Amino acid sequence: MKIQSTAIKALFSNFCLVLFFAIATLGISGCDNQRIAELEEGVATEGDVRIKFGEPEKIWDGADGARIFEYNRQPAGAKNYMITIGTDGKMSSLKQVLTSANFAKIEVGMPMETVRKMLGKPMKITPYELKRTWHYDWRYLEGVNTSETQIFTVVFDSNMYVISKGSSPDPAQNPHWTTREKLGLLQQAAVLQGFSRLFDGFKRHFGALGYVQQAVRAIR
Repeated sequence: MKIQSTAIKALFSNFCLVLFFAIATLGISGCDNQRIAELEEGVATEGDVRIKFGEPEKIWDGADGARIFEYNRQPAGAKNYMITIGTDGKMSSLKQVLTSANFAKIEVGMPMETVRKMLGKPMKITPYELKRTWHYDWRYLEGVNTSETQIFTVVFDSNMYVISKGSSPDPAQNPHWTTREKLGLLQQAAVLQGFSRLFDGFKRHFGALGYVQQAVRAIR
């Protein structure tokens, strides 16, 4: 009976972990789709954009006096948005910038600031002191009709100029990803979408990380 009870708890724990991850990820995508549908280019004002999307992560200078509002969905999401506000105060464009077409524009020798303006804030920045390089990672969706994510990496030299780029499988899709890493991503997704109370309740229900790790290991 004890073994059966442990197995049931383990199954339930793993199910909730996967369910919460799905809710957080879908919440980001679903909310954004609704916001985008309610903003019409040439009609929506800066005020409308701020009401729907909130305060931008960063405001970039655009062409002819325009301003570009950056709305970041990393690290839990797989999209970043750049919304252009013209000098008339109206939204002239709304673009999801983590695309293969944009990645193709990244060239060797390009400064970091230019890449940052093109792609938005990365999900992770990793310095490699011995190699004197910096790796900037973005999570993105490979194709329109897919749920599988990839990681696009741009490598900068010590002067912060591009020396290489490339894509690789997303570790989040890896079944051997650690529970601590999964929970860390979930918490970032929760904060991003205002689910922090839900996440805190989730952690209280299952106790410390050690229990969740044991539960997940029990069904592997």
